[in-house]
Amino acid sequence: MNPTRLPRELGTFGATMLGLGAMIGTGVFVSKVREPRRTIPKAIILSALTVMLIYCAVAVVGIGVVGAEGLSAATDGEAAPLAVVAERFGPPLSVPVLVYYALTNLATLRISAEDRLYPRWVSWLGLVCCLGLAFWVDPRVWLTGLGLIVIGLLWHAVARRSSSR
Repeated sequence: MNPTRLPRELGTFGATMLGLGAMIGTGVFVSKVREPRRTIPKAIILSALTVMLIYCAVAVVGIGVVGAEGLSAATDGEAAPLAVVAERFGPPLSVPVLVYYALTNLATLRISAEDRLYPRWVSWLGLVCCLGLAFWVDPRVWLTGLGLIVIGLLWHAVARRSSSR
């Protein structure tokens, strides 16, 4: 499926699920921080503010790359407005991000019950959402993303062999 050809509501759903997956992935870091019940809510607020600034920066870059008219015209066609801008920048990152969050949620399933801040179903939901979002990514994008992951794994294997000698 090509997300640029889906109705806006489905695109919004996909973005919401990606955001949910990101928020659920936070559970992994609970064991790594001091006072997680106080620190994590602060981190979420700071992250939301940071994301807001990033969105503003993306809007400025998008208008700078294709112009306000180009970005506006993209909303009238079949493409998502920022897809027009993204096509000019090169390799997609959506699949590696989804894989990262899927693995993160998978890892949270190994946290013991006494160390767990959120119930196990939250990790399962995050994992299912990340894997489900993969179906909304253009096949060329996820094939490229998986190719990059394979290259990274091969690079890692070679580096480990080199360092063990």
